[in-house]
Formats: sequence, C-alpha cells, structure tokens
Amino acid sequence: MRVAILDLTTHQLPLLSGIRRAGKCIEDWISQGFSDAKFEIFDIAGGMGKVPSMKNFDALIVSGSERSVYDRVSWHVDVSNVLIETRKMGKPIFGICFGHQIMAATFGGDVRRSSRYDSVGVRKFVHRDGHAFNRFVWHHDQVIRPPDCATLVASSDYCPFASLEYSFPAFSVQYHPEFTTEYFKKLLIAGEGVFLSSEQTQRTLTEIKKDRVPRDADLKKVMELLSNNS
Repeated sequence: MRVAILDLTTHQLPLLSGIRRAGKCIEDWISQGFSDAKFEIFDIAGGMGKVPSMKNFDALIVSGSERSVYDRVSWHVDVSNVLIETRKMGKPIFGICFGHQIMAATFGGDVRRSSRYDSVGVRKFVHRDGHAFNRFVWHHDQVIRPPDCATLVASSDYCPFASLEYSFPAFSVQYHPEFTTEYFKKLLIAGEGVFLSSEQTQRTLTEIKKDRVPRDADLKKVMELLSNNS
C-alpha cells in the first residue's frame, strides 16, 4: 500500500531544529499499524513539493497547517483538487486539524475562526456512542457546518464538529492524534514567545503533563479506513 502524506505545516528553522516535521510525525504514528505500507511525504507548504496525482497512491493523508482555509494561499486549490480526485477514485482520505477543515470546506461545509486565541492543550471530546476521551489540540479555526456527505463522530462543548465520517472512504479529526506528549512539549518549548505567549506556553505544558491522552483508538480507526483499499 502506498500512502501520500501532504505536509501543509511550515517548519521554521533554526527555531524548530531537531524536531520532527509534521509529515514525519504522522508517518511514524500510522506506520505502527502498517509495517508493509510505503509512505511518501510532500512538503507542500514549504514549497519543496507539488500535490501528487493519486493515480500513484492508494490513500491520502492531509496534515494540519498554520494557515486557514479562507486564506489566499496558492496550494489551497491544489489540495482541494486532489481531495476531489481521491474521492472520485474511491480511495481513502484521512485529515488532521487543517486537513479536517479543508476536507469539510472542499466537500460543501463551512469553516470559521472559532476564537480570538488558539485552542491549545488537552480537550475532552465525546464520541457519538457516549464515551468521553482526551486529545491534544492546537487550532484557531474549526468546522461550523459539516458537509451533507458527512456525519458526526465526536464533539465537545467548544468544538461541536470535532470528528467527521464521510459517505465515501474518508474520516477527519480536529485534534492531533499523531502528537505524543514529548513531541508536543518540544514544540511548545521551542516556540515559547513566538507561537504562544510565555504564560500560555507554561499553562499548556502543565496541562499536557497532567492529562493522559491515549492514541490507540484513533490509530485503529485510521487502520480500518486505509485497509478498505489495501
């Protein structure tokens, strides 16, 4: 199985030197369930790669991003086009954070800025079957109206459409299942005073050390999704 990962997050150097890129972080997480899968990462936001044709891949994963779906960014149209192409081919799609948002916007939903400040740290979500779970988050936009082709999987008080499942092979989440506590800590510490204020950084560090954030359930869901086309 060949999986294309669109890395839509810029990686500021030397600020983030020694910290894994977003695409690599996603690959490391998902490869736990697919030892025989071949991943190819496309550095779209960094300008080091173009959006690929899905004729050469079996599944598509779309990462988070600092940008918003309503920004005028040259690669937005290309990402939307490959999402449409992948849907037409019936190949699986998985979106994380910005990936969740651009999937919703591409397929007919609406995305807006959710608050003045970033939502960052650990948040509690409730699955449609009723069980609650914690996940790492870092975003300022969110889906405010899902497309007609999507159904709700999980929500929270602050983010009503936190996870969506589509009528075709596609699934997306507003949170970051690929994050580990150690990885998140490194991002926060490296970007203190740049990405977030020192006060917000320290508050978030305390939060992520205190709350347990499991990853197994999301990995199982993504494995099931990708396996549909393997």
